[in-house]
Amino acid sequence: MKTQEVEEGQSATAPIITKAGYTLSWDKSFSNVTSDLTVNAVWTANTNTRYAVQHYIQNTSLNGYIMQETENKTGTTDRTATAVAKTYTGFRENTNYSGRVPSGIINGNGTLVLKLYYDRETYNVTLNTNGGT
Repeated sequence: MKTQEVEEGQSATAPIITKAGYTLSWDKSFSNVTSDLTVNAVWTANTNTRYAVQHYIQNTSLNGYIMQETENKTGTTDRTATAVAKTYTGFRENTNYSGRVPSGIINGNGTLVLKLYYDRETYNVTLNTNGGT
């Protein structure tokens, strides 16, 4: 809280304050002050706060993942963002992978990173030789 003393009919000076991911406004005017006045900051969540969704596909050795692509997204500060799985031919999403981050709260500083992982689809092929060698 900051208090200023102003002469009657004069204006107070707004302090310079910021809050990551929010836009500042005031709940009333503080120009032409004619009596004691309390003015409250009003913080409105930005609707264009950045976050990212990273998509990882399983490597050919089936022992790790490599990044396939990153989607740069925007959303409302302090709201939940949920990643949407993509379709990659020959892969299926691994919803049990420990590093998976399918949703999270959008931080005002734009640091949220969601992560989805996709395993290679593998199949067993049995060749019946019908008595051949």
